[in-house]
Amino acid sequence: MQQGELMNHPGQMLTQPKMCREPNQRQRREFEPLLTPHEASDYLRVHAKTVIRLARQGQIPALRIGKHWRFRVSDLTEWTDLKLKSACQPAE
Repeated sequence: MQQGELMNHPGQMLTQPKMCREPNQRQRREFEPLLTPHEASDYLRVHAKTVIRLARQGQIPALRIGKHWRFRVSDLTEWTDLKLKSACQPAE
């Protein structure tokens, strides 16, 4: 039996899919420090409780680590750009 092969039934070989060793573009991304709700609120210029409420409601990109909310600046920037772009679109 060669590497990457599995035995299913006696005499029947199945090949195991090879794992890609090169990480994709997302995995190569440098670690981006996470913001606390207070820091995110300073960045967005709103109250910290507003940031937490929006995160709970799923309206703003956020990470929940245990009982703590954390935010990436790049996600917040992308979110605000999207909100500004959609606000500038004419109503149909």
